[in-house]
Amino acid sequence: MRDQLNIAWHGGLSLPPARIAIHDLTGRLVASGATDPSVGAAIWHADAVADGTYFLTLYDRNGVVVASRLFSKQE
Repeated sequence: MRDQLNIAWHGGLSLPPARIAIHDLTGRLVASGATDPSVGAAIWHADAVADGTYFLTLYDRNGVVVASRLFSKQE
């Protein structure tokens, strides 16, 4: 990915994502925010973040991890 990460989820989840968190490999929180679970998608604008590898974690409204993925940002 370059400067934008498109995040999508399907409606079959028991509880859809309500919050997104992105951490670098040291565990430092780089970005976080609420989602609109009814939309089924979110976009993270990463132009201010350095190239590297990051963890994306999606949480439901109770703070339970719904999904987690490793991804790389590079120009």
